[in-house]
Amino acid sequence: MPSLSHIIDKEHGYAVRIPEQTPDGQTVSVETNTSENVHVLHAYSPDRSELYFEITTYPALLNHQALIAAQRHFLSERSLDEQIGEPSQQVLAGHHCTAFDFRGELGGELRERRFLFIDGPFFTYRIVYDSTSRLNELVLQSLKLAD
Repeated sequence: MPSLSHIIDKEHGYAVRIPEQTPDGQTVSVETNTSENVHVLHAYSPDRSELYFEITTYPALLNHQALIAAQRHFLSERSLDEQIGEPSQQVLAGHHCTAFDFRGELGGELRERRFLFIDGPFFTYRIVYDSTSRLNELVLQSLKLAD
């Protein structure tokens, strides 16, 4: 990866390495927001594909199936041609998670996203990334969650 920002958020229990520029030369934007005790870190390239990585920290441990149902409803309302995969169990960096894939038009562009729901000791995390990009996989591999 090119030059990296190492983001360590002790309050929300995660650390991740985000490149400042993509291999194709796109400048990466990183935004954070907290609303109603839900914290979001969103990193993306202008095309929202070469790099698209988002981690949401919910203020408590929450039911994955309820979060997935709400997310699927949100996606189906915004995409007329959506393809939403069935949830499956996976492991990410030693943490069990529930995942599903999305493919469809969002914001006028065809998007592919993988959604992961992971429980840490105090929080449930939702991770969203474009699974078609190797760079996103590298960012995901750099993610460390509190044990």
